[in-house]
Amino acid sequence: MVKKKVDELRNYEEKFKALIAKRDELNAQAQSVRAERDALNEKKKELRKVLDEVRERRRELSVKIGEHKKKRDELQQKAKSLIDIKKKLRKGIDEDAKAELSFAKREMRKLEMEQQTIPRPLEEEAEIIKRIRLLYQKVTELEKVVKEQKEIKLSMKEIDDAIDEAFQLANSEHQSMMLLVEERKACDEKIKELVNEISLVIGAADKKHQEFIDIKKAADLQHAKAKEMQDKILEIRATKRREREEQRRAIDELNESARKELLDKEKLEQAAEAALDNLLKKGKIEL
Repeated sequence: MVKKKVDELRNYEEKFKALIAKRDELNAQAQSVRAERDALNEKKKELRKVLDEVRERRRELSVKIGEHKKKRDELQQKAKSLIDIKKKLRKGIDEDAKAELSFAKREMRKLEMEQQTIPRPLEEEAEIIKRIRLLYQKVTELEKVVKEQKEIKLSMKEIDDAIDEAFQLANSEHQSMMLLVEERKACDEKIKELVNEISLVIGAADKKHQEFIDIKKAADLQHAKAKEMQDKILEIRATKRREREEQRRAIDELNESARKELLDKEKLEQAAEAALDNLLKKGKIEL
């Protein structure tokens, strides 16, 4: 019976050690998986930080693109407005005015020469003077028109220069805008790449977290079984301790009884010896 209990205790202790070893092994695995999960979560944070930076850069680029687009459109509109003004000015130019002026001047000089060199009747003279006066008025008007048209042409030249400058500046703004548009496209590609990478990292981190939970549950189960086994071991040890105490008490009681019996026997022997001595002293016993 005693050997059976000893074997049972030894078996439980071995199982307890095995459960503890398995628990510790699982806890070590859980710590390793948790470290991997935490590393993935840290990587996710870093990627999100980069993603936020790229998104912020994209927002900045969008603002700058809008500014360049607005300037380009304003310059293009300015050039178009100047073109409209130029068209209106061109409509006001009489290309024949200069030729008419030259013809009128020649005609007036011819009549003046005739009036000065050729004698004529008074009526014809008066008619020539009238024609000269009319030609003079026409020359004066045409000179004014030619002068205005010259000024208009000068204005048109300035307008042409302004149109060219506006288109050049608009083109420069457009080129600057397109460079930023290309950079923004690169940001879009980077954002897409980062979002995909973050998604993969999150998936991997979630798997590691679930793996950690599963391993931790298994470790906790081993711990619970070890606790149950420990309770059984403690119970057996307590039972053995009680049995040993009972045995010790029984032995102690037995020893006490034997001791008392021995003491009683010694007293009887001492009494017999005393009686014998007494009889010997009185001479009642012959040897």
